[in-house]
Amino acid sequence: MKKQTIELRNWYVDCYCCNCLYGNAYGHSKFENGTFVRTGNIIKATNEDNRLVVETHNSIYTCYFDDAHEENFNNLDMLEMLELFVNKEVERIENND
Repeated sequence: MKKQTIELRNWYVDCYCCNCLYGNAYGHSKFENGTFVRTGNIIKATNEDNRLVVETHNSIYTCYFDDAHEENFNNLDMLEMLELFVNKEVERIENND
């Protein structure tokens, strides 16, 4: 199954556990453009061309740094937090924890 690609605007990282994002979704098949959503758990996060590309079980979210919520973290902090979380999750899954 091919994952749907959705753009998130005014997005931010869940600052308590860093396992999901919140923001306004555009191009989502289940919601009107601009609907505020919470993503599923993040399984992969990469920095590509001034944007964060986040993969969940069902979707891929494109998050431009220029569209990040102003009051939450700077770009590098967000990316570092997500990379640390994803690395820990991959290790946890590999160790069957």
